[in-house]
This record gives sequence, C-alpha cells and structure tokens, in this order.
Amino acid sequence: MAEVPPAVRREQIQDNLNAPLSYANGVEAQQPNELPTKNYVDTHGGAAGSENSRIANMVETSETTYLVVGSIGFDAADFSGKTIKFVAVAAQTGVNIIGYVQLYNLTTASQVALLTVSGGTPTRYESSALNLPSGMNIYEVRVKSGDAAESLILYGAQLEMR
Repeated sequence: MAEVPPAVRREQIQDNLNAPLSYANGVEAQQPNELPTKNYVDTHGGAAGSENSRIANMVETSETTYLVVGSIGFDAADFSGKTIKFVAVAAQTGVNIIGYVQLYNLTTASQVALLTVSGGTPTRYESSALNLPSGMNIYEVRVKSGDAAESLILYGAQLEMR
C-alpha cells in the first residue's frame, strides 16, 4: 500500500469518523493497524442529526453461551424526543449458522434487543426503536455464536439516538 501524506491521512480519518455506522466504508482503510481508534464503529455522529454511544468494540467468539463484551450506564431521559436504536456490525461464520448480539438491561434483568446474525460478510444490524426506562440503567452487550465450531465476529455495537 502506498504511503499516504499525513495531511491527507488526517482528512481521511476524519471522513471515516463522520460516516454512518457501516462496514462498507472500505475494509482496507479501516484495518486496526491503520486507524487504531476506528474499530469499525463510529461514535462521532452517524446519520445527520444523530448521536451515538459506543458500547462494545471488536471481538470474536465461539462461545455458545452469552459472553459480555461491553457495558454502559445510560439514562434515556437525556435523549427525550429522540429515537433510540441498538446497532451492531457483525458476522457469523459457517453455513446456516445463526449468532446473536443482545442488548441486556442489567438494572432490570431483562433483554432489551436481540439481533440475529447470519453469514460471514460483516453486516449492519439495527433494532427497531427502543422504549428504554428513564433513570440511570446499566446495559450490557452480550454475544454468542450459533455453533462452538464457528465464530461470531462483532466489529462494534452502539446506541444511536436520532
């Protein structure tokens, strides 16, 4: 790969940080050794007018029971009037294997959202609008593979507020 001048590189990084959550921005340009703070998930604004809170970074697992990969304290009242969604970029290796990315409210001990992941190509998954309780709640991102011989790869997960 050709060396990119620092000024151009800074502009490219900023462009990537302002892009919506997507794996389609260019796999090669987002490799961790090139953009160490990127991790495939944007926390600096996705769609116009949105705010994002990253919960989990890149992880790969073949666990078939839920593995906690990130947590966040979040008060939905701080985002009154906005639509809140759980978003993840993930892939599940293996043919016809379904993996899961779960948003779990630890405070109320309840599942908030469940994203089903299939196919080895990294894909953006998005929940429907969430109805989260007011007040500070602790949320976890949990992942599991559909088969111990295969892997669920989570590239990142976040809450999006629009």
